[in-house]
Amino acid sequence: LRTITETISAVSGESYLLGLTEDVTTETLSREELSRAYSDLKFYNESSAEAEKLGKFGFWQWIPEDKKFWFSDNHYRIFGLEPKQYPHDLSDFFPAMVNENTAESRRVIKKMIAGKTVEPFSQRIRRIDNGAIRYISITPKRMIEDGKVNYLTITKDITEETLDKQNLEDQNRILDANNQELQAFNYVASHDLQEPLRKIETFISRLIDKDFDNLSDEGKEYLKRTKSSAGRMRNLIDDLLQFSRSTRGENVFEICSLNQQLEEAKEELQTQIEQKQAVINH
Repeated sequence: LRTITETISAVSGESYLLGLTEDVTTETLSREELSRAYSDLKFYNESSAEAEKLGKFGFWQWIPEDKKFWFSDNHYRIFGLEPKQYPHDLSDFFPAMVNENTAESRRVIKKMIAGKTVEPFSQRIRRIDNGAIRYISITPKRMIEDGKVNYLTITKDITEETLDKQNLEDQNRILDANNQELQAFNYVASHDLQEPLRKIETFISRLIDKDFDNLSDEGKEYLKRTKSSAGRMRNLIDDLLQFSRSTRGENVFEICSLNQQLEEAKEELQTQIEQKQAVINH
């Protein structure tokens, strides 16, 4: 309650106290609600500012007809400017534009001045404070308020994503080059390696057909081993070709005899086994 008092002296010389009491409940509650609303708005603004920093994005608004701009603090930081260092004007950010983007930027601005819809686009910029190259995405949203075209735009720093993409593209180019080399290897393996092997197999077959009986027992054993080694080499080249042609690894499993695998390994290593006098237990 608000009370106003005043002392009045009557003609008789006696004093009277007059008072006015007013109910100010509504006014007081309105001030309290306004204070709470201000606190909530302050908290929202501070939270939004922190979210912009963490998310590496900023907002800006433009009403072309009225030539009015508004930029969030983090939008300035993305371009290497101190928040509110300059008056709100779009031209403040032009020094950050690299040459390859200047024409595109002016084309987009003309479309916005004409009140047209602008699709999201990306640009490379050079920060005004330190000259560092950064990549940004710009997403304008066209709205109509009070009969006027209004653009609310999000600017986001996408440098890390862009560099990751470029690195992936570089890796893909390297992979393509490796695939080219692999194709060259396929040609070598299928032609240059198999041609002498065919001759070896041909000569072995002729020896077996014509002179096998004339060989000593030791010579026959060597010839058998040579034929077996040539066969394994043929399988090895075929397996290499099959492996080099495979792209994404679909694992194909086959049932095989481990005893047979062991015997083939022992035969392949026969010379070393004899030299080392190795004893193999299985």
